[in-house]
Amino acid sequence: MPRKNKPIIKLKLDGDTGGGSTVPDSAEGATPRNLDKRGTLTVGERSFVIEADDLLKLADLGRGAYGIVEKMLHQPSGTVMAVKRITVTSGMGAGGGPGGGVQSQEQKRLLMDLDVSMRASDCRHTVQFYGALFREGDVWICMEVMDTSVDKFYPVVYKRYLVDSVAKTIDAGCKPYMAPERIDPGSGSRTEGYDIKSDVWSLGITMVEIATGRFPYATWRTPFEQLKQVVKDDPPRLPKSAAPGSEEFSAEFHAFTTSCLQKKYQQRGNYEQLLAMEFLQRYGAGDEPADTSDMAEYVCTILDERDGVQAAGDGGGELVN
Repeated sequence: MPRKNKPIIKLKLDGDTGGGSTVPDSAEGATPRNLDKRGTLTVGERSFVIEADDLLKLADLGRGAYGIVEKMLHQPSGTVMAVKRITVTSGMGAGGGPGGGVQSQEQKRLLMDLDVSMRASDCRHTVQFYGALFREGDVWICMEVMDTSVDKFYPVVYKRYLVDSVAKTIDAGCKPYMAPERIDPGSGSRTEGYDIKSDVWSLGITMVEIATGRFPYATWRTPFEQLKQVVKDDPPRLPKSAAPGSEEFSAEFHAFTTSCLQKKYQQRGNYEQLLAMEFLQRYGAGDEPADTSDMAEYVCTILDERDGVQAAGDGGGELVN
């Protein structure tokens, strides 16, 4: 079932000349200066003045430590979007003047969230950022809503920590995926913090886990032992076959994961180096992947099943529970 691309939508705040940002130049400075209770929503050739009251909640999409994400309908235009609502501790009036009273750390977190969303908006691999509004102590970040998410494809539950079917928060974090320099800042002689190479390590751990079906650091009794393994033990590697010519994984894949999983961050590949590696070049890492037809068909099948659309029939479809 072919699915159409979503229309390009832009949310411009009142008083914005069109090229301005809703985020201050520095996350160290004052509170967001252009946040207001209304803005301009542009859908195709049509523009609408948008207020928070125009947005009708349809469903909850997710919840995190700093806020919630809701699926909302902009009623005047019929546009459905995802709205991330971040609650600030104290009052920040419309316009976000310096007297808003938002605490420094919370302010930095909010501005970083807005800044990342804005800077990634032009990337076709990320959700589109439409803009931000202010409503009753909450900052509303308006974004493109996606058809589904990975957890709908692979609804795996870590049963070890289920009590009466309620998931406990023990071991719910992602520290075992962290790079050694993030767990122990003194490792690798790194004193100035961390950079994107820490994410490269996490990518390598994830790739090895997906390829083998097992978490690389599997033998541990406590979370502390697991973190110690990351810092002290040799980095994980893909298994090699004992028989020549019967390798389970290609040499290119071995080289790629090895480049990701270098404990000394100086020796770890960065994004540009990874993109130039044979593994991605050979199997489609450019603007046009080598073969996307199977994946596109698979995703559409999952979406159709979720929506209750029958694969064969008269086209009328049937809702299923």
